[in-house]
Amino acid sequence: MLTDRSQGGTSMNDGDMEIMVHRRLLYDDAFGVGEPLNESAYGQGLVVRGKHWLQYEINGEAAASVRHRLKAQEVFMDTQLTFVPTSLTFEQWQSQFLMEYSTLPSGYNLLPNIHILTLEQWPEHGHPNAVLLRLEHIFEADEDPQRMSRPVELQLERLFKAFDIGQVEEVTLGANLALDKLDRLEWNSVVNEVPTPQDVHHQEPLNPQNGWTVTLRAFEIRTFILNLSPKL
Repeated sequence: MLTDRSQGGTSMNDGDMEIMVHRRLLYDDAFGVGEPLNESAYGQGLVVRGKHWLQYEINGEAAASVRHRLKAQEVFMDTQLTFVPTSLTFEQWQSQFLMEYSTLPSGYNLLPNIHILTLEQWPEHGHPNAVLLRLEHIFEADEDPQRMSRPVELQLERLFKAFDIGQVEEVTLGANLALDKLDRLEWNSVVNEVPTPQDVHHQEPLNPQNGWTVTLRAFEIRTFILNLSPKL
């Protein structure tokens, strides 16, 4: 069940699914609010409308069919419509303004399990054309182990058709520390399982000779600061 907003949900019995669309009470529920949750607008009880997408799959095949994860991304990043008053026809507008642009080279697309989470200017780095780039692998390790959950290699230089990458630095998720300077606390613990390569910290050397190739493993987010320069 996918929703267009955060909602409570549960399955009290096998075969049942219960979604709390809107919580409205006529009396205080004694949970600390001190008043009934009875919101109103224009003299009437507040009405909440939303969308739900119910996908029915055989157990264990929802991710393998690619519908679950990708539909969730589609719902979360749905198209936003904006309007502007104009006397121009669509053809006139199209001829005067650039209506579509992609930094990816023509014919090159990211694999569906890789998502560009963040791409923004990063003047804090000191370089006039520095950008912050976060890439994430959106599938869990066991969701589709034969296909979508597998590690993915990609070349950072192929993400920017109009720019050359002068330097790449991998940083922590918060972009406040170079990853090679990260010194985590080590805790005394008892480990009964041998860590898999998925659990072991990795950081391959970033090399312009291979197009700044990086690898993303299942459910991993990696953060980079790139110094870009326009291609001549």
